[in-house]
Amino acid sequence: RLNARLSLSQRLFLLTGVALLPAILIVTSAEVSSRRIREAEAQGYVARMSDLAASEIERVLTSAATLMIAVAAAPPVTRRDSEGCETYVQEVNRQLPQLNDIIVADEEGTIFCHTGATPDAALPGVADPLIAELSGSRFAIGTYQDTPAGPSLPIGMAIRVEGGVERFVLLGISLTALEEVIYDSGFEAGTEMTIADRNGTILAHRPFVSNIVGEELSEGAAALAASRSRGTASLPGRDGRDLFVGYQPPVERRPFYISVGLPKDQVMAPVNAATRRSASLALAGGAIAFLMAWMFGRVFVRRPVQNLVRTIRRWQSGNRNVRTGALARSSELGLIGATLDHLLDELQEREEAQRQAEGQRDVLARELEHRVKNLLSVVQAIARRTFSDGSELPEARRTFQERLNVLAKAQTVLTSKQRSGTTIAAAVRSAYEPFAGLDAGQITVSGPDIPLDPETNLALSMALHELFTNAMKYGALSVAEGRVSIEWDVQDEETSENLHFQWSEHDGPPVVSPERAGFGTLMIKKMLETETGGKVSVDYHPAGLLCEILLPVKRGAQPDRVEKELSQS
Repeated sequence: RLNARLSLSQRLFLLTGVALLPAILIVTSAEVSSRRIREAEAQGYVARMSDLAASEIERVLTSAATLMIAVAAAPPVTRRDSEGCETYVQEVNRQLPQLNDIIVADEEGTIFCHTGATPDAALPGVADPLIAELSGSRFAIGTYQDTPAGPSLPIGMAIRVEGGVERFVLLGISLTALEEVIYDSGFEAGTEMTIADRNGTILAHRPFVSNIVGEELSEGAAALAASRSRGTASLPGRDGRDLFVGYQPPVERRPFYISVGLPKDQVMAPVNAATRRSASLALAGGAIAFLMAWMFGRVFVRRPVQNLVRTIRRWQSGNRNVRTGALARSSELGLIGATLDHLLDELQEREEAQRQAEGQRDVLARELEHRVKNLLSVVQAIARRTFSDGSELPEARRTFQERLNVLAKAQTVLTSKQRSGTTIAAAVRSAYEPFAGLDAGQITVSGPDIPLDPETNLALSMALHELFTNAMKYGALSVAEGRVSIEWDVQDEETSENLHFQWSEHDGPPVVSPERAGFGTLMIKKMLETETGGKVSVDYHPAGLLCEILLPVKRGAQPDRVEKELSQS
């Protein structure tokens, strides 16, 4: 169906599109491959950067451990000189601004010196949890703390001797300094880094986002932090942009969650630009191809087709001498044009023959229309009268079927004898057939076998059927001794000849005049009088029904006389 609706130009465009399809598939495949390669490169980068960040944190922790060992070995610390110890740690803190605080406590956990960054009243809250954790280990890393000096990550070391713990050294590492140390390790512009403690509290984040340090990880990041191994994933960033993320879950030696992410739109920007360039070139090439298809189609296809269409339309408008003038050897369209010219020549010849046949066909059609209308009217009358006379349905159905059969037989006689004519004897035999099997001598026929025209034959056949039916049910043929006499003859008048037809019943049950006219009476009167112009009289005589019919016939008909008993024929 689609192929039937496409014009030739549209088919050329479709062919051009099909020709361009392989190139489009190649370009699309290359674009998909480029995107996959770029995504793989981005995932490899964030994985390497997360490894680098983890290494930097481990390096910071190692440096902090070395510093704590050095502080623990300083003379003022070993002598437990509180004043000298404070002077010493304050100098160290001045030299190392990435530390928020340095705290030294004895083996009992009593603080005897610190830098002073943390108020004395707050010292137990900072030191006690870490000292408690150090009771069972040599090195401990705490969780996020918000100190007067700023957000801090507490770490501590227990200086042990053979007898047990000698002292505790605690450091508070500035999270701002931690961000700078790690982020300055060569990250690509636009890279997003997040570090959180083992509780999921953010310790560092770059680029800077206000008030993010100290918040909890997002749901997606928290799920990655709970994983068992490093890897890559896709997560939404803090600014809503999707990220390629390389992550490191917390481990024993480094209890931090680390993630490094690159925005997907930033990663794919070069590929998107290349895609736009390729798409522009493809569109330009496609437009040129379709333009060329349109131009060649207009010259080599559309013009010859328009010539064909123009010829057909001029033929339809009445110009029977128009032709395409195409040569069959010129092209396929030329062959079509030459074939069309030959077809138009044949059509012109056939039109002449058709005009001659149409006159005869119109006459036959009008006659057929008249016959069909009459037949339908008769069937409607049979149905209306048969099913409304109070009879039981099976009996009414049988009667209706018999009447239709007689009508069909009469119609067959009408159509088959229309050219050669029919006779009254044939009409009587057709009406008698449904009642075959009566005793010999019950029905007698007498009269000339004169021809009948089709209308008279049909009307007389229906009338005879009703007379036979009524005689079988209520009249002379309902008893064995009853008789029916059918006689007809031709009466010569001054202006025409008439067929005088008489039906008479004898020796049957007494006849009672009906209260209302039945179907038979209406059929005999209306059909015979209306269709043939004849006259009908019905006499319900007690001794037997008498029906007389006067029908016009052709003048001068002198056929042989028919006298016989139908039950014996």
